[in-house]
Amino acid sequence: SAMPSPSTDFETISRRHHTAVKLENWELLAMHSIAADQSIPRVRLQMLKTLAGLPPVSSTT
Repeated sequence: SAMPSPSTDFETISRRHHTAVKLENWELLAMHSIAADQSIPRVRLQMLKTLAGLPPVSSTT
């Protein structure tokens, strides 16, 4: 079932698509890492959680 559930709104689908594009491109991932002042593995994990629909990670750690 590749189709999203009817309750998934366009904004969620769009956010997940853009996240997947960034995960596929090392340069974009590195730019986000630098901009957020976080390691690439941490940014990748946050993006994977976004892609999976999990809540965002707390930035206090």
